[in-house]
Amino acid sequence: MKQITKEWLRKALEDLEAIDCLLREEHLTNVIAFHAEQAVEKCFKAVVEEFGLGLVKTHDLI
Repeated sequence: MKQITKEWLRKALEDLEAIDCLLREEHLTNVIAFHAEQAVEKCFKAVVEEFGLGLVKTHDLI
């Protein structure tokens, strides 16, 4: 596994760890959802990096 893939997966795991801590706080469901989305996105990026699929930018702030 490529180093960059491992780094993306490590960051995704951090989001999952945050979710684990936040699950005790019912009023923070929006924050839990945010971290869940972030974890999935980071896993997708890990797959893209691992298989050299390249990234296409889909938004531009300009």
